[in-house]
Amino acid sequence: MYQTDLKKISSSNFTTRSNENDMDNVEKLQLQLTKDLNILSKEENELLTHVFFRNVTNLTIDNTSEWPQSSLQFLSTILDLTRITRLSLSVNFIPEHMLNTVANIKLLLSKTSNLHSLLLFDYWTPDNCMKRMKTICSIISSNIKHLKIRVKDIDDIKYILEHIEHLTSVTFEYAQILTINRQEFIQSLTCVKRYCSLWDSQYALHVWLGNKK
Repeated sequence: MYQTDLKKISSSNFTTRSNENDMDNVEKLQLQLTKDLNILSKEENELLTHVFFRNVTNLTIDNTSEWPQSSLQFLSTILDLTRITRLSLSVNFIPEHMLNTVANIKLLLSKTSNLHSLLLFDYWTPDNCMKRMKTICSIISSNIKHLKIRVKDIDDIKYILEHIEHLTSVTFEYAQILTINRQEFIQSLTCVKRYCSLWDSQYALHVWLGNKK
């Protein structure tokens, strides 16, 4: 894990001088975005003359508070965003910071031109489920073909299947405390104007979407 929180101390087996060849071997990276990113000045970021992780294709980002305004500048400094093909986001859509969070995620996705798989896990804060689904659907760009998302009920599943037509597969994950009626879900697939197949596992439903009927 590459720490971005300036108030944390972490141990590492890296030498004082980073070995670029070692960094080039990194293909999977997890980041925790915190408000301390905003402390990094533009000048400090510009002192970094090369990308640290040039070959990362699988990126995980965790953010439990307000999305830092300088996050894209920071990410562009340490990563080649055009190489990202799989992105996992754990995001807290706090109502008072919703617009900022959505805007920054959209900006990030606009820079990941080769992204095709998105895993989106939002924390359970919004009360208006339909507004939450509309917001999430507005984030998912057309280059994303595979989606894994946490849902609260059958209505979430229906909304995604009805409103995002460019997906080829979706995995719906739900909490252990919830029960998704499998028969009701299968019945809801009749509203989808595409051929599809289904596989269910514990606390998850997997749907593959084909061509239009």
